[in-house]
Amino acid sequence: MRLLLIRHGDPNYELDCLTEKGRKEAALLAEDIEKWDVGTVYLSPMRRAQQTASFSLRKLSIRAETLPWLREFDHSVDVNGCPELIEAYPSSRLDPLTNKYTLRIPWDLLPRYKAEHPELYDKEGWRHSDIAVHSGITENYDYLISRFDALLKEHGYERWKSIYKVNQRNEETVTFFCHLGMTNAILSHLFNVSPFALWDNICFPSCAITELVTEEREEGYANFKAVRIGESAHLLKANEPFGSSAMFPTSYYKK
Repeated sequence: MRLLLIRHGDPNYELDCLTEKGRKEAALLAEDIEKWDVGTVYLSPMRRAQQTASFSLRKLSIRAETLPWLREFDHSVDVNGCPELIEAYPSSRLDPLTNKYTLRIPWDLLPRYKAEHPELYDKEGWRHSDIAVHSGITENYDYLISRFDALLKEHGYERWKSIYKVNQRNEETVTFFCHLGMTNAILSHLFNVSPFALWDNICFPSCAITELVTEEREEGYANFKAVRIGESAHLLKANEPFGSSAMFPTSYYKK
């Protein structure tokens, strides 16, 4: 079995749509999409992912199914009542009317905080961290992976402990047009690591493709292996600069 996880094009997050650059990226992806043999396609319900997919779906003359749970994993951390988290998320703003701080995306925390809290990188420890306690991410993560595993089971691969039982071996491709946070959450489940280990350390350029295939060394059992992470050759050959929408502007990387 083969999985493709495609991030949406360069976004306008406030309007949940593609920028002009994002539309160009999506069009460049569509020019290459036939080479990828996308198979069965599923979409996030969010507009920026739907717009990205529309270019490729039109090129291939195929339809896709929208899955509500495939939306971006943007469940927020409530830093109120935990002073240490207020320091960890410096982008939080105090609302003078409510005297409360704004909610934050889980992976927006400072590197120093991560270094001082190794439980965030533990496969099970992250579930008991202050961030998990002050947010709904544990429940939402578990819901996401339960829906993902249910979908894989429909395609013949059933989760068993940390790997998959092969109920019906196939060479089918399943493609997801979704998001950075969502992709890293799925990968953390497949790799059996804390999602923070990927949220904090992997950034896919907009419109990038991540490819995984099953390794079935023992009959009846499978493991998913990544063979490409953040593939962006369709942008490189067109001299289209990588988008940095998922990185902070103080990073070394430049647009």
